[in-house]
Amino acid sequence: MNLLEKYCKFLAEKNLDGLCSLFADEFYFDDRGGQDLGRPPFIVNGKEAYRSAMSRVFEAPGQWEINFIGTAYGNVVYYDVNRGEMLPCVGVCRTNEDGKITEYRVFVREES
Repeated sequence: MNLLEKYCKFLAEKNLDGLCSLFADEFYFDDRGGQDLGRPPFIVNGKEAYRSAMSRVFEAPGQWEINFIGTAYGNVVYYDVNRGEMLPCVGVCRTNEDGKITEYRVFVREES
């Protein structure tokens, strides 16, 4: 299982420790996947800020479902987030020499 497959698995399981294990101590996370639904960008810097923000996401009431679709090039992942509304996402990451994510960006996956 590659890094981004693990990311989707941990996201689906709401496994905060697993997610945090994939990231370097200092990293940039920029999720704009919900903008088309009127949600603000979700942007954090560093593991502690990410842990805090994601714990609030996981504690929020309502539906939470992640549907892993596939990966490309080793640094791109396609998945859907269902929180009562379907968010078709594409995530792109950069990693360091230790294989930890140093930058992760999420965009709306547009139909071709």
